[in-house]
Amino acid sequence: MNERARDAADQALRTVREGANAAGGTFGRLEQAIEERIARTLGRMGVITRAEVNDLSAQLSELAEEMRLMNAQARSSAGARASAPARAGKAKRKPGRVKAAAKKRRARHH
Repeated sequence: MNERARDAADQALRTVREGANAAGGTFGRLEQAIEERIARTLGRMGVITRAEVNDLSAQLSELAEEMRLMNAQARSSAGARASAPARAGKAKRKPGRVKAAAKKRRARHH
């Protein structure tokens, strides 16, 4: 009798497992269908997806890096340009000319 009971219990357990697997497959398909519908609805509403947000984030990072490089290049070239004319201008100026120009301006205003 114990063996019959054991066989019956095993059979019942197999039946329950098969039913659970079948139900799990049905629920999995239902869940997938719901997710697809939600995604389509959100797309029609203009809500961006996680993948689109990730793409935009990557593009922003690239742009920020390009801006940093451009700013660094602009600063280094501006420094070189500013220092060269300043040195050249100082070498060409004559102190007497500056004083003479200042005297002319004062004479015109008085």
